[in-house]
Parts: sequence; C-alpha cells; structure tokens
Amino acid sequence: MYSSRMRPSILAATTLTALLLAGIGQARAGVEMAGSAGNYDNLAAVERTSSGRLTESNISVGDVKEMQKHINRLNQLTSDQADTISALRRQVDDLKRDSGSASELSGIQRRLEAQERKTDQLQRSLDDLARKVK
Repeated sequence: MYSSRMRPSILAATTLTALLLAGIGQARAGVEMAGSAGNYDNLAAVERTSSGRLTESNISVGDVKEMQKHINRLNQLTSDQADTISALRRQVDDLKRDSGSASELSGIQRRLEAQERKTDQLQRSLDDLARKVK
C-alpha cells in the first residue's frame, strides 16, 4: 500500500536538496558570468575561509595557455626520446646478436693470444738467424 506520509529520511533529503538549490541561486546572483576571457584576464580563485569568496589570482589565461603549449612540447619531446631509446635498444640487441656469445668471444681471444705468442717466437727465431748470418 502507498502511504501518504513521507519517511523522515526522504523528507530530510528533500529539504536538503531544496536548500542547496536555493543557495546556489543566491551564489550565482552575486557573480557575473562572461562568455569568454582574454589572454590577460586573471583566473578567479576561491578562498579557503568560511565565506568562500572569489578572489582574483595572479595567474592569467595566457599563462595557462602557455603552460598547455609547454606541456604539449614536453610530451612530444618525451615521445621522441622514447622512440630514440627504443631504436638504441634494438641496435644494442642487434650488436649482441651479431657479435656472438661471450664464450665465442673468449675463444677468439684465446686464439689471438696464442697467435701472438707464436708470432713472438717466430720474431725471436728470425732475430737469432739474422745474428748468425752477420
């Protein structure tokens, strides 16, 4: 059955909503709204006081637009740097792949050292022969 009496919680919510709507109307009555702002217009700020009044800040609309441009430039730069880092990672991976494993490199290094020793021995032998020929 439908009861004609409202529950207290619904009544309180309805009353609160009506009061809030009335308060918003009064607040808007004291503020003049404009369609657009120029670059040199300052932004309004709400003070953290019990009155919550609007005050003029030192930040202009042009400042905000410049910050947006700067942020866009930084985002583009970050994107470019991320692409560069990605390309460098690919190059490093290619170099690792092309240069072979560490065990292959150490094997090549051992062979080079052995060849160097043999070359030194041959040089000494040549020096000995040169002395004998003189």
